This record gives sequence, structure tokens and C-alpha cells, in this order.
Amino acid sequence: MLGGQYLVVGGPCINPNDKIQVMYSPILTTFPCQRMSSYSAVCITPIFNTTGDIQVTLSIENANAEVHHHTGIYTIGQSVEYSSR
Repeated sequence: MLGGQYLVVGGPCINPNDKIQVMYSPILTTFPCQRMSSYSAVCITPIFNTTGDIQVTLSIENANAEVHHHTGIYTIGQSVEYSSR
């Protein structure tokens, strides 16, 4: 299981009062993100029980209640265990 990573996303004109959320498919729950600057936000990934590519949808709601959706791909790698000799 993997999760708890910082996912930094970039985009134009993220305002201080915007509501930023992310949804990782196939999880149907949205997760809050934190604005870092006018051009970036950070989201924490949930625990995943899968590996490979998943769809990520970032939603930014502005002060006028207009919501802009942005979609991308997030690749979940396989965890590796090392044994000591």
C-alpha cells in the first residue's frame, strides 16, 4: 500500500480564496489541497491498494462559484522491500 505522498500540481492563477480539491479515480471521494502560490497547490495522496496509472481530477472553485476541472494521470509505483545481508 502506498499513500501519504505530496502531489504538487501547477496551474495558472490560483487565488488565495479558491477552494482546491482533488479526486483520484477510482476513489469517489474528493480530498482538499492547499494553495502554495499563484501557480501551485499541494495535495496529499490517500492510501492506494493498486499500482499503475490512475486518473486525477483537480477542481478549483473561485469566489464566483465557478469550478474549473483539470485532469491528468498519476502513476503509482510498486513498493520495494530490501533485506539486510
